Amino acid sequence: MKRFSVTVNKIEDGILHVRSAGLIMKEASQFASDVKITKNGRTINGKDILEWMGLKITVGDVLSIDVEGPDEEAAATSFENFLNRQFA
Repeated sequence: MKRFSVTVNKIEDGILHVRSAGLIMKEASQFASDVKITKNGRTINGKDILEWMGLKITVGDVLSIDVEGPDEEAAATSFENFLNRQFA
């Protein structure tokens, strides 16, 4: 299992919107590995847009990401880079 954290430093209008959640979910779905996102003790499936929306991500939030599966190394690297571009 690969684990990393991302701090949300910027987000359009201060909260995650459906379009952005869809892009994030699409990135996670490219890989066979499971992607789990944890915020404030709540863990979701990173490949489910409704669960992303339910996290109500705002600036300052810290997300912990666990990636596990056959392509976890590539998935974790790609997903971490993508999230950093989205939220940095």
